[in-house]
Amino acid sequence: MDDITFTSVCSSLLELLRHLSNLIKIQCISCHQHA
Repeated sequence: MDDITFTSVCSSLLELLRHLSNLIKIQCISCHQHA
């Protein structure tokens, strides 16, 4: 596996993680607001 592919895969995974954590934060906030 060459470096370029590895880097792009890593950055894509990081983006996914960032989106997921944002979604989880939004879920937590909305749940807290309802409580």
